[in-house]
Amino acid sequence: MNRSNGQPIKDAMIEVYNYSYNKRKATSLITASKTDMNGRYTHKLPFSNNLHYRVIFKKDTLDMNRMPFNTPPFNHNYPGSRVPFRSPMVYYFTDRTIYRPGQTVFVKALVMKQKNDLQPYIDSSYTYITFYLRNANQKIIDSVKTRITDFGSASAQFILPAQGLTGNFSIHTSFNNNQQYYFSVEAYKRPSFSVSIDEIKQSYRINDSVTISGTVNAYAGYAINNAQVAIRINGSNIENELSWRALEQFPEINTLVTTDNQGKFTYRFLAKGYQGLNAACILSLSASITDQNGETRNTRRDIIIRNKDLRLSLEAPESILTGNDISINLSRTLYNKQQRNGTTKLVLQRLASPKRFIRQREWAAPDIYLYSEAAYINWFPYDPYNKEDDPASWLPDGEAETIHSTTGNENLVVKSGKLSAGWYKLITSTLDSYGNTIQAEQIMLVIDGKQPNQNPLTAINNIAEENTYQPGETASFKSWSSIDQRFVIRNRESHGESTITSIQLNKGQQVLSHVVEEKDRGNLEYTDCFVYQNRFYTSSYSIKVPWKNKQLLVSHQSFRDKTSPGSEENWSVTVHNPDSSAAIAEIVTALYDASLDAIKPHQWASPYVWHEQYYNNRFDKGYNFGISSGESYRINQPEPQRFNPSVAQLATAGLHLMEASFDEDAANLAKGMRPSLYLRGMLLDGLNEVVVSAYNTQKKKAAQINIRGNSSMQEESYDKVFSAPAEPMREEANEPIQIRSNFNETAFFFPKLYTDSTGSVRFSFTMPDALTKWKWQTLAHTKDLSFGLATDFITTTKQLMVQANAPRFLREGDRIEFSTKIVNTTEKELSGQVELSLIDPSTNKPVDGWFQNSFPNQYFTAEAGQSVVVKFPLQVPISYTKPLQWRVIARSGSYQRW
Repeated sequence: MNRSNGQPIKDAMIEVYNYSYNKRKATSLITASKTDMNGRYTHKLPFSNNLHYRVIFKKDTLDMNRMPFNTPPFNHNYPGSRVPFRSPMVYYFTDRTIYRPGQTVFVKALVMKQKNDLQPYIDSSYTYITFYLRNANQKIIDSVKTRITDFGSASAQFILPAQGLTGNFSIHTSFNNNQQYYFSVEAYKRPSFSVSIDEIKQSYRINDSVTISGTVNAYAGYAINNAQVAIRINGSNIENELSWRALEQFPEINTLVTTDNQGKFTYRFLAKGYQGLNAACILSLSASITDQNGETRNTRRDIIIRNKDLRLSLEAPESILTGNDISINLSRTLYNKQQRNGTTKLVLQRLASPKRFIRQREWAAPDIYLYSEAAYINWFPYDPYNKEDDPASWLPDGEAETIHSTTGNENLVVKSGKLSAGWYKLITSTLDSYGNTIQAEQIMLVIDGKQPNQNPLTAINNIAEENTYQPGETASFKSWSSIDQRFVIRNRESHGESTITSIQLNKGQQVLSHVVEEKDRGNLEYTDCFVYQNRFYTSSYSIKVPWKNKQLLVSHQSFRDKTSPGSEENWSVTVHNPDSSAAIAEIVTALYDASLDAIKPHQWASPYVWHEQYYNNRFDKGYNFGISSGESYRINQPEPQRFNPSVAQLATAGLHLMEASFDEDAANLAKGMRPSLYLRGMLLDGLNEVVVSAYNTQKKKAAQINIRGNSSMQEESYDKVFSAPAEPMREEANEPIQIRSNFNETAFFFPKLYTDSTGSVRFSFTMPDALTKWKWQTLAHTKDLSFGLATDFITTTKQLMVQANAPRFLREGDRIEFSTKIVNTTEKELSGQVELSLIDPSTNKPVDGWFQNSFPNQYFTAEAGQSVVVKFPLQVPISYTKPLQWRVIARSGSYQRW
């Protein structure tokens, strides 16, 4: 194209060469041809990054960079996103993401393929699939072969090894070994409570006393009172938040507070820092909470204290047509994103824009002007003399229109009939609670579509339009240009396919229309580019067509968000199509202990198979337009060898060996100098275990002297609290005691349930005995691969609860305090007795004497809605190395809990 007027050049010779990277030049000519009347040249050579282009026209020769013309939309042979997956795609769903050794992993897989147009489908020819379980060393330790359903799914379950290596395990299938699902296997302890730090809702500024607060709640639904909260506050002070000037450390704060009866804690501190409107204290708040049982949980939150407490934002279209209403969205919020209503002023000020077409300046504006403005414009009619290309420098032109908002949080509609064509500055301002003026600005162009010769003079401006459509609707985009005639190259891209056309457009308003079809789902985009006065311009028109026809509506029915452990439950799920009709779907549904999310979060997601494309601008000017400010080359001089000394550190829990390293220049390495040496070591004091790692690794472990408690049992024995008749306290206490034995962390996992003619499915199960919060997830899909997802939470609780913080391991000779929390969720005070019994599971005989359990029965009093802790002192015997079972029973009148 001609660099001045942008018109196509016919009969320009295009030569295509092989490019030699080693020789840094084009070597051999492959093909040559001339451009057509649209300046276009097409070849069908195989894709290669080593093609070099040379353009010859009359006495001009242009050598082109080899890269920009080898990718879409220029190269249709580019092996990019148009290539479908040849092997099946497998999506995995498990009951959770973390397990203990010996527990059961439940898994479901969806198997699908891609057509040539990248659309997914279920291949009915697949009838069987094999699941493989790999351990942390990627060794296959188990496999299951199962049938694939008509819905393209299969399921399996694996029992994890009770002994051996823990870490990241994985599952893959016989269809695609590259798609693996990873999960953790660890001997963890379930958290019993969570902590959250509240958002700061009150306005503070620097040098104010700031109050922070938080809440500690058990997963079973009650508040954690009398918990110790270790608070740590540190961070930085910034004099100017916009430039991060004068950064200094905030004096660190460490303190200890206690939660109240509602599980809340507060702390007040001085946010000392710089003065100035843009100053800020950027702080990190960490809290470590230890409840009366000895369990510790941690959390953190970032806090920013400013001298201004408001954020004012203004959203308006960049370009509109005269006669259309202007929709202006004002948002007046605190920095914590809470709305704060207040009087806000909006000013629409017309600007005095230049009377000539000005192209973008490629260099910075000069400090000293050698020529007069008239002489400069005479020689360079399209270049800015001063700052004419910057709307922020334009002066006001005429009267301004002022609009007042009483809230500052609303959508204002301005009748643009009052506004003539031209550039406008929108200025909104308000006062924060400290009297600071907060302001936001935006430049907007008003265009008269019926007057092509109007001022302003711009290369291209798009008119804001709705860009989300459904099949059958017409997308319409308007643009405006003051250029007399433009040769526009237009690329239409949808699902990776590009269609390039070229058109001639005149000055004034232009309209691009597109009737949306079903095949357009997943979005498409039009991109225009043209050249004018040695500048490259591009504009895009995105048409969003979401896959609403593939979105199922899934809802959980007939369940209670609070229930009792061990209760019999009957739940149901309904699935509807987007048009609200009943869907014939297969669902997978699971309920697991939500406290595990504090260790490793677990969240299902619908398979991302119906892609919504978001296109980048495919037209690249490459090296055809740009500037060069000079180049410098470094003389290759070898650098001397440097030794980085390391200071020896005093270790508390172990000895860290010094690390020695040598840095060499790459040129020195080529001369045969020695590579870097790294030596690391550590002495651990845990169980007299020494691990030293360097070029050779040696590992030595002491004899096992620890008692493995519940960790050596199967899944149902983890966290188990055994019950048995206790010593009589009162007559009513001799009632039969129900044994709580089901402490599974997965309540259910149903991989293949099918909806009936009403779109419903019903099932029943027994709630496990754990006192915690549960997460219920359901994923539904149809044979045409429509998906829907639902998530809910359920809490299991009782009026009198016992929660013990038992250690997972014990060592010979240890002295411990076995801590038990008694929780009273009733509205009255409860008094009673709690009993601890220790049992040898191999003989089912008591071993309280071995462990010097001298006070197995203790009294407690718990206030209404509160909890108390009872501790049992124990002495671990020297020669006892067998598993140990324990049981705790609390009695208070008619209440008995274990």
